[in-house]
Amino acid sequence: MDAGDLIAGYAALVGTGALVWEVVRWRGDRKVRLKVQLRSTPPNEKGWVLWIEVINVSAFPIRVTSVRIRQDKVGPQQEGQMSMAAKGNDLPGEVPARDARTVEVLSDGISAALLDTSAPLTVAVTVATGETVVEGPHRLGEGFPFSVVRV
Repeated sequence: MDAGDLIAGYAALVGTGALVWEVVRWRGDRKVRLKVQLRSTPPNEKGWVLWIEVINVSAFPIRVTSVRIRQDKVGPQQEGQMSMAAKGNDLPGEVPARDARTVEVLSDGISAALLDTSAPLTVAVTVATGETVVEGPHRLGEGFPFSVVRV
């Protein structure tokens, strides 16, 4: 075995590694990846305002089919789950690649859906492929953490 054989073996290993890395990156770019960020204002004369931001981290556009605010009810006459559809601004709709869209929800809308604004709320974002990203539960007025959720 001479130096030429060692160099050829090293080049073959490096070339194979580069090819494997490209395949891994290509497969990763084809996955649906979303971030959901929740923000709220402190109460004022208008009540609460909740912003739901859906951030598309994928390399391709994603169609959001629904944004729902849910609340688990626990109690003698409050079993099950209440929910409301959040519509307006840019969602439901398409979120371009590496971009974001937002929905603004007023506390009046949350209260009208019989959701308790003092109890924790959960947000569920469903995309056209059927996957659902769930963020929460959070209470309105808390400093919501920035959350990365991969589907």
